[in-house]
Amino acid sequence: MQEKQDMDRALARSLERGGESGLSPEETAKVAELWKESFRAGHKLADTVADEDKAWEVLENRIKRAQAKNVRIYRLGWAASLLVLAITGLALFLNRTPTGHEIGQKTVASASDEISILFPDGRSATLADSSSAVFSGRHTTASKKAGAPLVYSPASGSTRKAEYTTVRVPKGKRFSLVLSDGTKVWLNSDTELRYPEAFPAGSRNVELKGEACFEVAKDKKKPFLVKVSDLEIKVYGTQFNVTHYPEMQGVRTVLVEGSVGVSKLGYPEGVKLRPSQSLYYDIKANKARKETLDDTDIFTAWKDGRLVFQNEPFSLLAKRLERWYGIKVINRYDALRTERFSGDFINESATEAFSRLKMAGDFEFEFQNGTIVITAPKGK
Repeated sequence: MQEKQDMDRALARSLERGGESGLSPEETAKVAELWKESFRAGHKLADTVADEDKAWEVLENRIKRAQAKNVRIYRLGWAASLLVLAITGLALFLNRTPTGHEIGQKTVASASDEISILFPDGRSATLADSSSAVFSGRHTTASKKAGAPLVYSPASGSTRKAEYTTVRVPKGKRFSLVLSDGTKVWLNSDTELRYPEAFPAGSRNVELKGEACFEVAKDKKKPFLVKVSDLEIKVYGTQFNVTHYPEMQGVRTVLVEGSVGVSKLGYPEGVKLRPSQSLYYDIKANKARKETLDDTDIFTAWKDGRLVFQNEPFSLLAKRLERWYGIKVINRYDALRTERFSGDFINESATEAFSRLKMAGDFEFEFQNGTIVITAPKGK
């Protein structure tokens, strides 16, 4: 009886303070439920249940540590998430698999290499996000304002033959442009796009290496065709993401809206995708796998400056981090290769990002001269 009264007093006091932290009524109710569950399970926050101040001090310390990781728990608001984390005494927890890790937000990178553009006549130039530029072609003009995409003006008529421009985006950079037909393209790091400055009559063909997100301008008379590896993706007006990096050993197409058809070069029969569907084509095995996604954001968030990863093995995540930051990652802790991580980076530096990974994955690292060297934790 006394223990129940002590628990109720501690609960009332903590919820009162939780309200001061800005919890909604729904979040407060959820915290109350989880607090009671934690006491029933014997998860004490202090030496004595009745020591409410000590309990809250422990709780707040855990909240501060959790806040540094920006960990999200369940589908509650941010403050409630941190309280749940502290009450349950778990360091990382969000739909995790047995070997999963959850780490929190933020990262945008910097690299010394600049984005380059090669024009059909052999001219070349570099593009910096903070600079403005104007490029004149035979059929259109491309202009860029500081902090804005490269925008092509509508072409003055169609050309008989496509004259290709190539944009190369190095590791650690991202870039966007608007083609002469109005199609918007976002290019991820370590990506190359070849496209005509003006599209010939009857076709709109581009070629991709790396990763890009397309928002295709509608034109029923001119289908838009993306060639990537030995696949063709045919669309009339839609938004989709295409990824093809060497470590993938394949091509992934994710449809956000509209419809696309994916086929192998030389074969008219292909696979049609509906919104929220993806197709992964294994180049070596010559097999394709289609699936329906709960959320396409994990595949397209990069164009908005977010690096999102879900249940991803570190061996693949390391490659993405290399491209995102324009760095080199050397992993000397082999057990980490198969560990899986989930998270969302927005604004951290490379060092900050790996510090948060370290909190989740238990490893050591050093960052020198653009290289991250990972080693086993001390004592292993």
